[in-house]
Amino acid sequence: MMTVPAINEEIVRNRRKRADALRQIIRTCRDLGRKLEALNGALRHLEGLEAPEIRDAGTDLSQLSRELSDLERRVEIRHERFQSGLITVSIAGLEKAGKTTFLRSLTGIDALPAFDERCTAVCCELHYAEDRSDFDIAFYTGAEFAERVLKPVFETIAGGLPEPLRAACVPPASSAEFVNMPLPPADALPGGTTAFKLLSDLRTLQAHFRECRVNLDHPPLLRRPLAELREWVSYGQARVDAADENRRARHLARVAAAKICRIYTRFRGGSPHLRWIDTPGVDDPNRRARELTLAAIAEETDLLVVASRPGATPSPNENFHNFWDSVSRQPDEIDLMNRMLFVLNCDRRVDPDGENIQIHRKYLTDAGVPRHLFVGPLEAVRPEDAAILMEKVNDHLGAHLSDQDDQAVLAFRNRLRNIQARIRLFHDTLADARPSDAGLHDLETEAFHKWFHWYGGGRDTGFWTELVAALDRATREIPEDARIRESETTLNAIFAQEAEALESRIPSPEALEDYVVQHRGENPVPGGMRTLSIFFSDLVNRLASEVQEFGPIMQDKLLRVLSDAGLAPLMAGEDTAEKLASLLAHLDGTESPVIEVLRETLELPRNLKYVIRYELRPAVDFCDPTLWNPGEDAWNRLREMVAANGGPADRLAMFEICKYPPVSDSRERDHENLRKIAGNAILAVQAALSNERYLPRRIADDFMRDCRVRLCFSPESEQEWRTLLFRNRGRLLAGTIGQIRARSERIRAFHQALNALTDGLP
Repeated sequence: MMTVPAINEEIVRNRRKRADALRQIIRTCRDLGRKLEALNGALRHLEGLEAPEIRDAGTDLSQLSRELSDLERRVEIRHERFQSGLITVSIAGLEKAGKTTFLRSLTGIDALPAFDERCTAVCCELHYAEDRSDFDIAFYTGAEFAERVLKPVFETIAGGLPEPLRAACVPPASSAEFVNMPLPPADALPGGTTAFKLLSDLRTLQAHFRECRVNLDHPPLLRRPLAELREWVSYGQARVDAADENRRARHLARVAAAKICRIYTRFRGGSPHLRWIDTPGVDDPNRRARELTLAAIAEETDLLVVASRPGATPSPNENFHNFWDSVSRQPDEIDLMNRMLFVLNCDRRVDPDGENIQIHRKYLTDAGVPRHLFVGPLEAVRPEDAAILMEKVNDHLGAHLSDQDDQAVLAFRNRLRNIQARIRLFHDTLADARPSDAGLHDLETEAFHKWFHWYGGGRDTGFWTELVAALDRATREIPEDARIRESETTLNAIFAQEAEALESRIPSPEALEDYVVQHRGENPVPGGMRTLSIFFSDLVNRLASEVQEFGPIMQDKLLRVLSDAGLAPLMAGEDTAEKLASLLAHLDGTESPVIEVLRETLELPRNLKYVIRYELRPAVDFCDPTLWNPGEDAWNRLREMVAANGGPADRLAMFEICKYPPVSDSRERDHENLRKIAGNAILAVQAALSNERYLPRRIADDFMRDCRVRLCFSPESEQEWRTLLFRNRGRLLAGTIGQIRARSERIRAFHQALNALTDGLP
């Protein structure tokens, strides 16, 4: 039995050794790609802000990114092959050159379709597998089919049409649109031309497009038996019977949806490290078939075996010259001549003596094919000749593949260095023209000063002007403030209510007599005074609590003034106290009159309560018997309280018995003394409440005037406010300062991305 040599394992090992070098190139490409993307993002944020050379740099950057991405993609394809040790041999050529016949003879796979007509319609990959004997087939998506199949066909047809038909022959935007779109008339093209044949195929495809459409966007068919292979990858043999012709047309429509076929099976000369690719004829009138072939040659092939069969005419036709020109110009890291064999297929049926094949070889040599690339002549139908081809493949790979791989790595490195050098030049250009944020602090300062106090248009504007005006308005509004008037009314009502209830709190003569009896003759006046002391203490506490409720009113007035002036962004919170605390937290840091006023305002309710209690304390103490002694002098302090508040001190009741407290033998007289004590105390409280100093509107007026003086009129006030608020300019001028800072952040991000770009560059 004939033996087909397998791929040499030494070739596989040598290939794997070079995978690490490609991996390092990939890492460098990815790192540079991330840096370019970061810089591109920073540039996009700078767009419209900087010099034209900065904005225009985006075009160069995009070009560099595309080239780097393309390099990374090509290196990844080759790295995957290097790492796995996979070696790909493609067989290509014109239609009916015997490409598939050579593979059938070589591998022994009888399911591969091969006959004398145009046969292979889909690229077929042959993978060696011990545990499989089937194939997978992948399909186009609808968008891919429109772009990669229909568009090339329409463009080729349009190229042969006269105007105005040419302008109307526009490729469909989608595969669904193709179904009902009108096609050019058949007589618009000369018969026998490529465009004419394609138009005929296009009509057939449109008529049976349902067969194609059911497979577009379809998941791959997996593990199909090899017996079905011909139904998916071949054009099918022509028939003269109309029914057969219809079936063939439906078959071709179904095959048109196939993208690539992968065959997995054991075969002669097979190896897990060897992959054969059988391609459609490059003179196929369908541009899609040619492009698939050329793409496989450019990206997948380590060795290209070009099959050529002269047939009855030894001279290469125009299609061969076009193919040779296209293959020679395919982009790759290795010159095509270093990875090609040219196998001459001798067809004894039309050239029994081999004369045409020799003439054909001379024509090819004259066309530019190097002599050392020829193999044969061989007969594709003979397995023995196919084994000779495999020996030549092994010899060529053993002699050249390692050098080719080294050249590929070197070519990738050189291309990467070229991109790196251009990136370095790009960086230097941007570094010279890059924007600066050095003046952005000055812009912030200028914006703040305009907000704080600015003279323009013949008038003062800004926070400072508004603060002075708002304090003036608030002071003028105090007399008419409904809440302040209500607070005054409440204070008077509490006093009137308690004064009326006072008589009932004074012990009667009978109660005093009972007290004397129960306490065995003890003086009842001190006990009665203690009762009055409790009453007046409660009265003072009620009045102080009401005055304390007046504090938030004043806090709210000052907060409204500050908010109207522009400090609302610094006041967070639900109630007045929380907003004041928030404002203090933002402004605090140094002692100043401004901070003192705000702190006093925060403590105002409690301070008002303590002040009123202190002012009314002599009235409570006057009812305390323990304080009626020369050292405490409760009587004189009460008199001073009444006089100080402008009250009628001469109306204070006097006592005939000069004891402290007054003592008598008559309960009626004791009762009268207690009434005098209570009357004096209530007179003192009334005198204090009648004093303007303790009127809520007077307190409010004094408070607002004090705030105006301390916040605005002291020589240092304006500068203190300016210093305190400058630290909070970001909150106070969120829009303006935010834009300035955002610009600064974008420029800093640009600088960081630009500086990071050069890390690791040679």
